[in-house]
Amino acid sequence: MTTHKLSGSRNHRLGLIDKPAFHVIARHALRAVAISTTHPCDRQMSTSAGISRRMWTYTAHPTRLPRRFGPKASAPRNDENGTFSTNPLSERPRKMKYHTIMALVGVMLLLPALPVLAGPAVEIPEPLFDFGRVCQKAQVAHIFWIKSVGDDTLRITRIESGCGCTKAPIGDSTIAPGDSTALEIFFSTKSYRNKVAKRPYLETNAGEGKVYVKISAMLVPEPDTVMPISLSPYNLDVSQFTTKPRRRARFLIENKSDQDYELTLIDWSRRYFDVKLPEQVKAGETADGMVIVHEDMIEAEFEQSLTFAINDSVDTRYTLPVRRMYRVKDRSK
Repeated sequence: MTTHKLSGSRNHRLGLIDKPAFHVIARHALRAVAISTTHPCDRQMSTSAGISRRMWTYTAHPTRLPRRFGPKASAPRNDENGTFSTNPLSERPRKMKYHTIMALVGVMLLLPALPVLAGPAVEIPEPLFDFGRVCQKAQVAHIFWIKSVGDDTLRITRIESGCGCTKAPIGDSTIAPGDSTALEIFFSTKSYRNKVAKRPYLETNAGEGKVYVKISAMLVPEPDTVMPISLSPYNLDVSQFTTKPRRRARFLIENKSDQDYELTLIDWSRRYFDVKLPEQVKAGETADGMVIVHEDMIEAEFEQSLTFAINDSVDTRYTLPVRRMYRVKDRSK
């Protein structure tokens, strides 16, 4: 049996057994199940494409005989109750043989081998991300994870951000089998309005063409008027300009509707800060949220974001840009 292992092919290939051979094995194993559970009286021989196969038919017409009988078969008869029977032996329970059960088990064991790919292969588990409602003239960020799912090293040969408002740095362009790397997308909202979508892409040595990720956002010119939730400030600054450490920044979440909303934190920059988010904001009330910069990132500068959702009918998302500058003249104290 020939196995295929060609790096960079467009087709998905089995690492242990080629797909056509697998289907032949599965077909014969399943046919063996049908053979063992069918009575010899119901069998007939047929030939198709020069290959001899056993095909099974059941003759139920009271005046038509089966085309082929086994050594102990008899013609159809009516029993004393007037019930038609093709063969007295067919009333016996039909039992599956041991080898048939083992063949079926073998097919089931081969099924997990299907997803195994030979050569380099790329997978992005979550290729789409929606920032939801965002203010203008800010920067937001999200990380996509690029996974090497083949049995050879995956190499990222090209990354295209799509436009000048989007940056797409990557952690490592060479990924060993089973490993992953981060593709971080930075999106500058500028003066965009309404729904905006961007589709950065990358190319690899897997030979699968362009591999896309997609980000989308609803750009809001006047964040104070957003319903049913509004954020204040709508662009959070946690900068530090004195020697006194500043690690915390507070923001308000106002519920302008007559319905209570539960909040779910969707995404944030885990490398730079943690987020404290209230579990619920009641109708007509305001709750506090907080960003806490990690101690080892006190001297870091970044432009990141956090995204949360409310439990309305469409799980509306809100993204709060988070910016930090570090401008301390005397860093020795």
